[in-house]
Amino acid sequence: MTGFDALFHWIFAPYAQYAPWEIAIEATAVFFGIWSVVLARKNHIGVYPTGIVSTGIYMYVTVSVGLYADGFINLYYTLMSIYGWYAWTHVAQHEAERPITQLTPRAWRWVLYAFIGLFMAFYTGLTEFTDSNVAWADATTTSLAFIAMALMARRHLEHWYFWLATNVISIPLYLYKELALTSFQFMVFTYLAYTGWRSWLMLIKPQPK
Repeated sequence: MTGFDALFHWIFAPYAQYAPWEIAIEATAVFFGIWSVVLARKNHIGVYPTGIVSTGIYMYVTVSVGLYADGFINLYYTLMSIYGWYAWTHVAQHEAERPITQLTPRAWRWVLYAFIGLFMAFYTGLTEFTDSNVAWADATTTSLAFIAMALMARRHLEHWYFWLATNVISIPLYLYKELALTSFQFMVFTYLAYTGWRSWLMLIKPQPK
């Protein structure tokens, strides 16, 4: 067995223990998840309905492998997608859609405080009330994603920074949890988040001083 074959076997061998419907469920979530981020990169409102399908499925998938905070964040994604869908379409009459904006220095401080508070809350909850063996990583990705989704719903450019951090950490986390398809999804997400940031940067409107 070559090194590549050994790597391939290590990544995908765990799927031998899954039923075909379990693999199909994860694959469906991955498909709609990637589609959702592609639409986000294009600044298309379809990011929300496609995202709802993916996150709805991942509520089950993540909890089934012991990623309890990620299960919660997928519930949050679903609720925030509904809110974001509403926020994007209910804007002032003179605007076609809510403009893309950037965070002020003061807003950045509040975002930092929010991350610290969220991390402490999730980490404490995971260590005190669950059998999680990846509490640090689960709490970190969940806190980052929590903020990313809120900033995305308000159409702040900086939400892409938080998605990039979430995605990079999630790649090895999901490999460790033997969900290679989802790990691959986060690899794609990392690329799409970078290109999405570049696309949104070109669309941003100058803000009044």
